[in-house]
Amino acid sequence: MSYNNVHCVDGDVREGTVWLNYTYKPERYPHQTPNSKYAREYGFLGEFSLQEYKVNGWKIETPADTPAISFNDLPSANYDLATTSLSWKLQGRFFFTPPGGSSSGPMVCVVKLTKTLENTREAMPDPHRDINWGKALLSYHGTIEGRSGDGKRFVMSIAPDNKLIRDFKTSPDRIAAVDLNASGNPDPHAGTSHPFTAGIATLAPEGKYPRQIYFGNEGTSNLAPQVDNSGVVLIKGNSYNVDFRN
Repeated sequence: MSYNNVHCVDGDVREGTVWLNYTYKPERYPHQTPNSKYAREYGFLGEFSLQEYKVNGWKIETPADTPAISFNDLPSANYDLATTSLSWKLQGRFFFTPPGGSSSGPMVCVVKLTKTLENTREAMPDPHRDINWGKALLSYHGTIEGRSGDGKRFVMSIAPDNKLIRDFKTSPDRIAAVDLNASGNPDPHAGTSHPFTAGIATLAPEGKYPRQIYFGNEGTSNLAPQVDNSGVVLIKGNSYNVDFRN
């Protein structure tokens, strides 16, 4: 997938190339199976690499010899949709360089996440048909650790009982696309952004007090999940409102 400095319908500007590779490599991935062609199938695995890829001017890279991977986490090819939720392991190493570069080097993130299709039966009622991602309710848990641009280490952890949630059936305010309408204004498109609507992440920066990051309900447990980009960061009992888009 190649982008040429294009304004995408989610409001972000992209350039560069994303390479996807689904070649069977049993010597590298012993849990991969040769005939799994779809993400819903046991043993499915895909590699992805980034080449001169930028989002809003931020350059995002993967090591040249170590692509990121996504693989199906099913324990067996024989599973019951009534009792099993599809899940995938997402693993990779990424480098983030801000617009204009960085004198101290890029931020480094090592990702080890589990993505679960919480409503598998609704989004894929037939195990032999494609997942309807437009109906998907996804959760994420695991860790992201690495080094910030100033060389300090950090660890972000998401516990299984506080998983981050994305609901593809909902979206916040409509996003402006690249096209202009007859009045010369951006033509808005609905349903192209799906922020996290629930969950808690703990961020532990080196030498600093851990932060709790609340998504969706702004840190109030009895508040219904909000479909927006707002959240709350809790540090030493003090709450700070944040906008995850900025």
